[in-house]
Amino acid sequence: MVNRIRKYLSTEPFLYQETLEHLIWMAKQPAAKEYAWHRAKQLDADLECLWVGIKDDLIKNMKEINDFVPRN
Repeated sequence: MVNRIRKYLSTEPFLYQETLEHLIWMAKQPAAKEYAWHRAKQLDADLECLWVGIKDDLIKNMKEINDFVPRN
C-alpha cells in the first residue's frame, strides 16, 4: 500500500529512491551518519506520506552494508 500511495503522490517517480540512496551515502560518512538518521526520521514522519518507510529502508540497507545501529 505504501508504494501505491507513493506512486500517486510523488511528482518525481524516482524521488523516493534517489533520496534513500542519498541518505545511505550520507550514513556511510562518519561525520554525517547521525544527520542522515535524523533526516530519515523527519521524512518518515511527513504527513503527506511521500516518505513513509524511508526510515526502515535506511536501516535495512545499512544493515546489509554493515552493523548500522541508529540512536533514537
